[in-house]
Amino acid sequence: MGLLVLLIPVLLISIPFYYFDLYLQKKINPQTGFKAFLLYLIVMLPSTFVYVTITLFLFFKLLQLKH
Repeated sequence: MGLLVLLIPVLLISIPFYYFDLYLQKKINPQTGFKAFLLYLIVMLPSTFVYVTITLFLFFKLLQLKH
């Protein structure tokens, strides 16, 4: 039951990030060339860091997990 409590917020938080990734793939199209691929990486790496930071913050703040 505890795993399900943690799985539901992760899925809910992942949905906007998934659609953001789809949008970037359509907009930048990293398969067209190396320059587009680098631009995609430059955008995705910081956004992944922000996503993980927000997710951990929400877990510790809302679920009152002690680290």
